[in-house]
Amino acid sequence: MIRVTQLDGTPILVNPDLVQQVEVTPDTLLVLVNDTRLMVRETPDDLVARIIDYKRATGGDAIARQAAVDRTRAHFAEARS
Repeated sequence: MIRVTQLDGTPILVNPDLVQQVEVTPDTLLVLVNDTRLMVRETPDDLVARIIDYKRATGGDAIARQAAVDRTRAHFAEARS
């Protein structure tokens, strides 16, 4: 989970795997995959850094790399057939 701060100063924890997009309206708006919208004080750059840190700490980037390797292997195996 990553900690973010709502506009009223209330800290909340968000599962970064559920973040679909980040908008600047001019406040920062987090849109989750279930269409929940959260206005937060953090900048988009801060949010990206926190998500990257979370992924690194939990091995998320390793999972993504392995998935890319698997897709590449499947592609070349299909091409050989």
